[in-house]
Amino acid sequence: MNKKDKTQNEVPNAETIEAIKEVEAMKKDPSIGKTYESVDEMFDDLIMKDLIEDGLEGEELLREFRRIKNNLPMAVDKLKSDVLNEYKNGETVEFDEELF
Repeated sequence: MNKKDKTQNEVPNAETIEAIKEVEAMKKDPSIGKTYESVDEMFDDLIMKDLIEDGLEGEELLREFRRIKNNLPMAVDKLKSDVLNEYKNGETVEFDEELF
């Protein structure tokens, strides 16, 4: 059995199942959480929320938001590469690394 066949037959873990249930609940009741038209829109909200929680405002907030948005494609590429390498090496994938 090759790796592709193996991954198609894997059962989702408890965290993935919980996330699926949460999305299904949000689809049934939009008041539970905001829905997005695109992934970009979702990332914009998440980035802005984190920056505001960090206490940034005004020009500093805009500057940091733009910096992160500009670096996002590189960060996603690095994350994909790291995850793929860890998977190929049979390692557990960890997401505790700061991407920006």
